[in-house]
Amino acid sequence: MRVLVEELLASSERFRQLWDSGAVGEHQSERKVVRSDVVGDVELDCDVFTVAGTDLRIVAYTAPSGSEAAAKLDFLRVSAVAAIMPGR
Repeated sequence: MRVLVEELLASSERFRQLWDSGAVGEHQSERKVVRSDVVGDVELDCDVFTVAGTDLRIVAYTAPSGSEAAAKLDFLRVSAVAAIMPGR
């Protein structure tokens, strides 16, 4: 998430204004483990963004580029596509 925010701050004046105003609300970050029958445990970063005064939440699960978790997610993505599109 940090990289995404840094890219948006560098490229978008409107995002920079909103970020500086604090309109982004609360942000919580922690680690989660997702268990998969195919690849086993996948340790992910979990970021939860809330909008002040509402019950709106955005939850983002990410894995660092080049990590074991990223490789497992990529394998699952490819496996899922192969399963729904046999012969391709």
